[in-house]
Amino acid sequence: MAVKNLGGSQQLLAGQGDIIVFSAPAGGYTSSTTLANVLTNGASLGQVVQDSTSWDGEQVSFSQILDEQGDVITSRATNGTHQVSFDLADLEADFIAAFLGAESITVATGGATAVFKDGTVTCYGFGHKLPVKVRPLMITNDEGNRAIFFPKAKMAASLSWSDNLWRLHVVATAEFMDSATLKTCMILSSTTSVDYADGSITAATLDGTAGEDGG
Repeated sequence: MAVKNLGGSQQLLAGQGDIIVFSAPAGGYTSSTTLANVLTNGASLGQVVQDSTSWDGEQVSFSQILDEQGDVITSRATNGTHQVSFDLADLEADFIAAFLGAESITVATGGATAVFKDGTVTCYGFGHKLPVKVRPLMITNDEGNRAIFFPKAKMAASLSWSDNLWRLHVVATAEFMDSATLKTCMILSSTTSVDYADGSITAATLDGTAGEDGG
């Protein structure tokens, strides 16, 4: 039988265009959760610090059971994991709320306002709880028409300091998904690039808490 190429035309996933997060499904993750359910309230994370994006997942591996002579009786495969990390340059209030669980604190007159010469002072506090979030995450290529997608990414973040810049260091791990329309890690391809709209989205909308007390 003649040898043929695997697949059709070559499709590369090169460069990094954007990192986008979405709201978790309103009803939580279930066996009936669809792709449409995990692609709502898309929010671009803006400037990601150069060379900070890293693929930290473990590679698939094999362990062997040997006989007394050292020959392989059988091999056991262990699945790899899918994890990325990256640094965000923006410390705007919605960023630290979305990734550090920061909460707004009322600044009384005569407190910090006195230190800042009676200017308008806003304050957000964090560090009092482990900032773990579960939401979909997408990393697009430089053309914006292909992407790595984690439908269910568990994320945690912390502050870091490098090159005279405070930044948010985010780690995201893909959790197991196996339904008819969603898998643990996915590659999306399109004939067009990502559709961006004017305006912005708040952390409360992203987390589904808009309209709640304090949201």
